[in-house]
Amino acid sequence: MSQMFCGTIAAAAISVVFAVLDIRYRSVPLYFFAVVCAAGIVFSVLTKRPFSDVLLAALPGVIVMVFSVITEGGIGTGDGLYFLAMSGFLRPLDAGLLLLFALFLAATVSMILLLVKKKRKTTLPFLAFMPAVLLILSGRAGL
Repeated sequence: MSQMFCGTIAAAAISVVFAVLDIRYRSVPLYFFAVVCAAGIVFSVLTKRPFSDVLLAALPGVIVMVFSVITEGGIGTGDGLYFLAMSGFLRPLDAGLLLLFALFLAATVSMILLLVKKKRKTTLPFLAFMPAVLLILSGRAGL
């Protein structure tokens, strides 16, 4: 089993906790982000990942944080913090794919909700899509 496969599985397991907190409370405590970041740093050091890989994997988080500022919270700051926290566990390509696939899933669910006449102001907890996407990515990482 490759080290990055283990990182993707660890990220998926952690993402389940993020998703449950986001669905139930609509927020994730900052200390949880800090703990996950610390675990990601330890994982990166133990697997001897180049620092440049971790920085590139953090890029989707930076992008989401910028959009959070531009949309004045339309995209949650916690979503950006999530991607930053996961950068210690994911390869850069997987971090980018995670963002793209999660956006696709969220858009698909949003369209379905609009078709069934759900209120337009309904918000979706974005982090709820992460475990499913990471499980898909774990199949790619295991190859």
